[in-house]
Amino acid sequence: MRTRPAGAPQDPTRGADASFLLRTLAAHWPLVGRQAELEVAMDALADPRVRVNVAVGLPGTGKTRFAEEVLALAGGRGHPVARVTASPGSREVPLSALAHLAPAPAGTGADPLQVHRAAAAHARQRVRAAQGRRLVVLVDDLHLLDAASLAVLTRLLDDGLAFVLGTVRSGEPRDPALQALVHGDSALLTEIGDLGRAASRTLLHLALRGPVEAGTVEDLWAASLGNPFYLRELVLHGIRTGSLVQTAGVWRATGRLAAPARLTELMRLRLDGMPAAERAVLDLLAVQDGLSPDDVLALAGTPDHVGAALESLERSGLIRSELQQRRVVLHLAHPVYADTLRATTSELTARRLGTALARRIQALGARRPDDPVRVAGLLLDATGTADPHLLLEAARLARAAHDLDGVARFAGAALAHGDLGEAALLLGGALYELGRFAEADDALLRAQRTSTSEAQTVDMVQVRARLLLFGRVQPDDALDVVRSAAAGVRGPGLADELRALEAAVLVQAGRPGDALPLAQELSSAARSPRAAVLAGLAHAAALTLTGDPAAALAQARRGYAEHQRLGDLPALHPSLHQAEEVLALQEAGRLAAAREVGERAYAGATADRAPFARLRLARLLGRGAVLEGAPRTALRWYLEALSLCRAYGFDGPRRVVLDHLAVAHALLGDPRAAEAALAERDSLPTQLQPYPEQALGSAWASAAAADLPGARRTVELAVACAARTGDVSSERRLLHDLARLGAPAEAATRLLELQSRGDSALATAYLLSATALQSRSAPALREAAEAFEELGARLYAAEAWTSAGVEHRRAGQPREAAWAVTRAARALEHCEGARTPLLLVADSHVPLTAREREVALLAARGRPSREIAEQLCLSVRTVDNHLQNVYGKLGIKGRADIGAALAR
Repeated sequence: MRTRPAGAPQDPTRGADASFLLRTLAAHWPLVGRQAELEVAMDALADPRVRVNVAVGLPGTGKTRFAEEVLALAGGRGHPVARVTASPGSREVPLSALAHLAPAPAGTGADPLQVHRAAAAHARQRVRAAQGRRLVVLVDDLHLLDAASLAVLTRLLDDGLAFVLGTVRSGEPRDPALQALVHGDSALLTEIGDLGRAASRTLLHLALRGPVEAGTVEDLWAASLGNPFYLRELVLHGIRTGSLVQTAGVWRATGRLAAPARLTELMRLRLDGMPAAERAVLDLLAVQDGLSPDDVLALAGTPDHVGAALESLERSGLIRSELQQRRVVLHLAHPVYADTLRATTSELTARRLGTALARRIQALGARRPDDPVRVAGLLLDATGTADPHLLLEAARLARAAHDLDGVARFAGAALAHGDLGEAALLLGGALYELGRFAEADDALLRAQRTSTSEAQTVDMVQVRARLLLFGRVQPDDALDVVRSAAAGVRGPGLADELRALEAAVLVQAGRPGDALPLAQELSSAARSPRAAVLAGLAHAAALTLTGDPAAALAQARRGYAEHQRLGDLPALHPSLHQAEEVLALQEAGRLAAAREVGERAYAGATADRAPFARLRLARLLGRGAVLEGAPRTALRWYLEALSLCRAYGFDGPRRVVLDHLAVAHALLGDPRAAEAALAERDSLPTQLQPYPEQALGSAWASAAAADLPGARRTVELAVACAARTGDVSSERRLLHDLARLGAPAEAATRLLELQSRGDSALATAYLLSATALQSRSAPALREAAEAFEELGARLYAAEAWTSAGVEHRRAGQPREAAWAVTRAARALEHCEGARTPLLLVADSHVPLTAREREVALLAARGRPSREIAEQLCLSVRTVDNHLQNVYGKLGIKGRADIGAALAR
């Protein structure tokens, strides 16, 4: 599990919030992932032929929690309910568990027949009061119920008075009476297993009352394997120790999520008194999981004893075996067990076992692909060092597996033996991706000093350029580094790699028009496969931004396939090609397809621990959600991206994310949150050439604060920037937003000009919308609305339908107006509470003019007429006249009523 990167901020409010949350979490967790089982359970309760429902599962899977939920649902449906807790202690006193169900003496010497009669009378009374509904009795740990109590319950079932809801641990021995009860024709067995990743993510989100960063979800799932009890204990321990914190609204791990004392103590109880042969096997698997039986037999004792120990441990659920490529492999049954075993194994024992296991793997030839990683790790743990060439090979394999922490560990250990250029390069690349930029700089400088080939130099430049661009926010310096290196490289393929890198830097520095010719040339004529892949990535991005998403889509898919065949590239995860595919799909208007590709790619990047790829994909998924009209979904993705930026120190991308975050807040009607995001943005290092769409954060924050003229001025400046740099994609989106903010004429003219720069369904819809807003034509607005609906851009569709309703009403067509408003409302149902200027006053009898709407919005914010006049460059008298028109059209008495009227 990851450690917190240097410089990652802690949440200053964590203490008070954590204290409250800990009390809440310790008391109760929501039930997640059991809906199907609950429905079956309630159907069984309604079926008179079913008398028993037994939840069966391993410890911690939530059997009792499930049974409690069924009991609560039964009570809600009018059934009388009761609870019985069986235990080893109650089993020693027959009938004591049922004392509260039978108003008669119970305990030692009690007559079972007498207890049954009393319990039956009590049950009949409750059933009669419930109009014949059966008494539902929850028996926790049913297998611990004494025989006499079980007999009484069985007779209540035979009388048709009761329904038993029980829990039983998997693998527990059962006496014949219990076996007959739970396996009869009238019994339902409900298997309660561990939760999958998706259900675990939902549970964490609900329990922690906020989103959880995807990598942290993966860590928690890997540590708990979806066992709800283990998951809960890990979360509570993480909050207590500060290794699980909430930052920018997102929960994330800042350190290793170790097993808490409560879990390790449970494991210690199982270890106490364990035979030596079994403990020896567990100690060996704690040092290195995934061993073969032959490895264990060779290192853990005499074959006879070890063979019996393996069988016993598997029966008791402490280890498990699986077949991997015709080879049996042994694992500890749960990751939590390893923590306990390591804590209770002496250092000398662990070192002895690690050294012996490493020597055995080497003696057998280290034939498996991951053997160098296993041997290097074992030797570092046992002795603190290993052969530098072995460590270098382990670092290479860790890089191929996207194990950044492993790369840093092995490459750093290799460098302890002296200057190895490749080790320094691998270390620098890993540290860059982990957000440890100062250390990465040192390693890359060392790699530059000790480089033994042009290929190593080019790889070093690849990493250093990305560090300068995304870590240091110095795009000009990144270009200088690339061009300076290119001047001294002789190999044609390596020279092409650096030219492709130059194109990539130009794109990311906001100069897609300059990047396109270079990327286009190299993507088809590069003199090495690596150069072709690098150029293809830049080419796909440049094509999308310069207005040709169809060509970009084909290039992104081709680049991804070529990257997968080629293997790993320095500081470049394959999912970045998928990110370009997502952007191309969005600009082509295929929003649902973009979301599907993006979510799949994000899951892959998360599994590979690729933080930069994850934050880019998260940002694009947020962008897509805004285009689809889902600002709350966008907010979740932007917060995920922001958490990654903060955790790994990517300040350049962080500025972009904060701008987009401000858009989401503004669309949700929260200008204060939008301004807070922009304030954080302004505290960060600036880019020499901003990404034009970043202006939307400031623009929509102004709009949310009722400053539409200010919003338009911001967008107009960004439009000019996009035009200068050849960013057609951003220019189109900005122009459409300019039309939405009240300047459709200017937007429509330029959007029509841009049609010659490439076309897409989204670009066509933008043009239709702006043109219709300019002409104020109801049929044209309806056409635009239908175009947006077909793309899945529901907020844009709702705005167009709303505007169509306004124009129909203005033309004296109430029936058509009502129909348009209905269509707008239908689209808005999917827009997660979004509010924009075009959605206001849809229900007013006489529509407001654009100027009246601006004045009304400012007045609703509490601005006096003089301030409104100054902001809109009007006289105070003109403002007051507009306000009088607003009052009449909205049917209100004065300024104080404007806000409520606009919100209708």
